[in-house]
Amino acid sequence: MLISITGYVNSKLFQKNLNPLALTFVLPAQSAKTMSSESSGPPIQNYAVFSRVLVFLKVLLEGEWKSKENVILKKLTGREAQQSFLRQFERYARGQYPFDTPLGNGQSTLSCWTHLTRIPEGNILAVSLFVV
Repeated sequence: MLISITGYVNSKLFQKNLNPLALTFVLPAQSAKTMSSESSGPPIQNYAVFSRVLVFLKVLLEGEWKSKENVILKKLTGREAQQSFLRQFERYARGQYPFDTPLGNGQSTLSCWTHLTRIPEGNILAVSLFVV
């Protein structure tokens, strides 16, 4: 497996018996968590959503990496791709560089993410989003 997510499996969500047929259910509150001890900066606003999106993008990135068709990913080992992706996704969730730059006048979201594929601080996350 390219990226392992141990925090997701140990989530408080799985420690309670949820009724999938209930009309409403309450998710346990999440405190601001970090993916690694190296993390700093503003807290991740919604860790439950962060974790779910992380798992989804991980599957896409793993498939893209294994295909060796992407110019950026085929230069990396699985570990390098994993570390870069996790670091970039966490920086995105925290609103840190390069993901803190607002769109310019007339700039589209697509052109912004295309630009991120050209810089090392955002290229792996941008590539994983283009797979979607």
